[in-house]
Amino acid sequence: MINFKTALRSKKIYSSLGGAVALLVVVVFLSSPFFEVAEVRTSGFSKPPDFDFKGKNIFSVSIKKAKEEILKNHYIKDAIITKEYPRAIIITVSERKPLAYIQYSEDVFLYIDDEGVALAAGVFDIAPVVAFRFRLTRWAKKFPGAITRFFY
Repeated sequence: MINFKTALRSKKIYSSLGGAVALLVVVVFLSSPFFEVAEVRTSGFSKPPDFDFKGKNIFSVSIKKAKEEILKNHYIKDAIITKEYPRAIIITVSERKPLAYIQYSEDVFLYIDDEGVALAAGVFDIAPVVAFRFRLTRWAKKFPGAITRFFY
């Protein structure tokens, strides 16, 4: 006859042993140099920034945090980041292209894209050749009374 207490005790031992093995596997994966990021491939960047993923364990790299960091750059419209196991991270972005600039003050202009997103500010020495005054466009609604000048 099977003793209930002995069976319960052996089940606890096996559960504890299984948990210890699982923990050991996780530690080995996180500390193994086989899973250190050796390559970061980028596409879509006109000027790719330096990424500090190299040498980190691929399992410890947070895709969500990396995407948030990349999207802080106003020139980046969207980013797709994937892990290619065991040692590579692939980053693909679509950049915003400056479509026009709006006069912000006497000599400071804001670059904007086709969605009206302000990309950067700049100072120009040369006045643009073509100038328009917009009142009803989406850019003019964001910057009332501004003079908009197109690159083309």
